[in-house]
Order: sequence, then structure tokens, then C-alpha cells
Amino acid sequence: VYSKGRTGLPSLLKELQEKREPLRMLLIAANTYPPIGGVDEEVAVVEDCVRRAFAPFQVVIDTVPPERATYETVIRKLEGCPYHILHYAGHAVHDADRPRNSGLILRDVRPLDGGEAPSRDRLEVLTLEALKNALWRKGHSLRFAYLSCCQGAASSRGDALLGEDFLGTAD
Repeated sequence: VYSKGRTGLPSLLKELQEKREPLRMLLIAANTYPPIGGVDEEVAVVEDCVRRAFAPFQVVIDTVPPERATYETVIRKLEGCPYHILHYAGHAVHDADRPRNSGLILRDVRPLDGGEAPSRDRLEVLTLEALKNALWRKGHSLRFAYLSCCQGAASSRGDALLGEDFLGTAD
């Protein structure tokens, strides 16, 4: 976890008010196979609650719906991430032997090898390494990430840090 100075929501809001900047939030609803009931509703409720809770404060919320929650779309949004808060709702995977291969599951709609469009959506893991690289490529403002997903809190043993950068997705 890398801290950017003062921590906590009150400190962040005070800092943003001083700079006259809005609180920026990215909501990702990645309802891939097998479908998860309530992903769309969860993201809609989070957006509504945030808007009501921060009504006097300027809030910019960018929502990625399931049909747009592709690997490429999410990577583009995270490069130079202007968001302070990230909420991911969907599937995740944890690789206990190689935690860097753990990550968030997104749709992959790239053409198949023959250049033809895929007949159905494929899945791709946004690995921790790719996530870290996307965030740090151009710097970021991210202060808090909430992972509403299976395996999001799974962690490998501490000795995995001898050869890995992460113990799991939440790490």
C-alpha cells in the first residue's frame, strides 16, 4: 500500500476543497460468465448513495457498465487514473503460487487469431502486474479501492513475497 500523504476521507475531501477539485470515482460493473445477480444494481446503489452522501460536494462518477467492462476499456481508464475511489463489482481470481497472476476478470472482445470478431465474449484477467503498471504509467490519484468480488481478499503466504510483488488482489 502506497500512501499519498494524509489519509482518510475527511483529509481527502479537505484537500480537494482547497484545490477546488471534485471527488472522482470509477465504478466498474464487470458481470462476466457465470453471471452474478445484482452487479448492475450494486453499482447503481453505490452511485446513488455517493451522490446523496456528498450532495454539497462536487462528485464526478464514471460508470463502466457490464457491456463495456472490457480489458481494454478498464486499462484505458486506469492509465493516469484521475479517480480517487475505485469500486469493482465482478469476478476475480487468485493464484496462490503466483499471486502476480491474480486479478480482476473482464471481458475480452479482441478479434480472434484469424482477425475475425469473436463469436462470443471471452474473458481476460486484469492481472495485478497489469493493474499496477496501468496505474503507475502516468501517475494516479487513487486513494481507495473497494473490491466486491470473489477471491478479492484471498492472500498467499507471506513467504511468497520472496519472489512476488503481491500476496493477492487486495494487496
